[in-house]
Amino acid sequence: PPTALMSLWQQPGLLLRALTAALVLFPLGAGLIGYVCLKDLPNVVPIAVGLVALAAAPGAPLLTQRASMAGGNLAIATSFQVTLASLAVVTTPLTLLIFTVLFAKVEASGDFLSIAKQVLTVQFLPLGLGILMRRLGGESAANIGELLTTVANTLFIVLLIFLLGFSLVTIPTVPWRGLAVIPLIVGFGLACGHLLGGTALGDRSAIATGTIARNAGLALFLVVANGAAQAIPTIIAYMVVGSLTALPYNVWIKKQQRAIAAPDSAPSAA
Repeated sequence: PPTALMSLWQQPGLLLRALTAALVLFPLGAGLIGYVCLKDLPNVVPIAVGLVALAAAPGAPLLTQRASMAGGNLAIATSFQVTLASLAVVTTPLTLLIFTVLFAKVEASGDFLSIAKQVLTVQFLPLGLGILMRRLGGESAANIGELLTTVANTLFIVLLIFLLGFSLVTIPTVPWRGLAVIPLIVGFGLACGHLLGGTALGDRSAIATGTIARNAGLALFLVVANGAAQAIPTIIAYMVVGSLTALPYNVWIKKQQRAIAAPDSAPSAA
């Protein structure tokens, strides 16, 4: 609903901190951690390109599903997803430009206007059409929205099954140091999002999850469109290993929420 889209924008301080976590700290941390851990690894370029593509691709399409599993505030998660997707047209080519300047080895393309057009096509255009349809369609759009929600939930399950199956083939091709660096990056992103996510656990979980939930579809599109398909296994590995890394955090958040809710739901003493 429109109110969900506005929920983060109505809290400018939280919005600024959330964007700092997802668009500044996460790419910076991913770059530094990757450089320190992988700088002397032979054939590091495919791993580096994959991590850079992920760092430059915020706004995972199924963020609300992931936030729900993590005990996150769904309104904040929805607003965060829309905001990141909208800004990606600018932030994705800018992030790639910065990484290209700092690390020449990860350069995929010098045509950053072309990258911005790719992001516009893959990310912003479908999102804009969806919002416009909801604003103009009235009750019929609401019915379509419910149908799309069901479809999204189904696709989320299908995507998980597909990733697990595909990962059995692709992940073994990633060097163990490339796999080991993923939990470090995810842990750093969760910490940034949690610490900058305010005081409410639901908000903290939504921001933390949104920080690490990169748009794998956009990242895959970028590497393939720029002739770096060898980076695909790293992106798939991030999706699988990253989700497993975040699982203890999700469990801890829900445990904390149950602990807070328990005294409120307990019957008062006579």
